[in-house]
Amino acid sequence: MKLCNRILSVLLAITICAGLLPAEVFAYAQPDPAEKPAEITTAEGETVEVDDEWEETYPYGVFLFADSQANLIEGGEAAAIKLYRLGGSQGRAT
Repeated sequence: MKLCNRILSVLLAITICAGLLPAEVFAYAQPDPAEKPAEITTAEGETVEVDDEWEETYPYGVFLFADSQANLIEGGEAAAIKLYRLGGSQGRAT
C-alpha cells in the first residue's frame, strides 16, 4: 500500500509541476513563415537560389505542387495535390 501511495504522490507532484510551466513548452515547433528556403529544385533537376529579389519579382509568392499530377477515375475517390507557397506577402491570409 505504501508503494501505491508513493507512486500516486509522485504522479501528483509531476502534474502540479507541469501546470507551472508556460504553455509554450508544450507547443510543437512550427516553421517560421518569414523563413524562406535557400534554394529550390525544379522538375528538371536545376537548382534555383531564392533571394530577397523574389519578393519584388513575385509579390504574391511562387506556388509549387508536391505532385505534378493526380490520376482519377469517374466515381473513384477524391484526390488532392499539396500546394506550397514560397514568399510573397501581398494578399496573404492573416
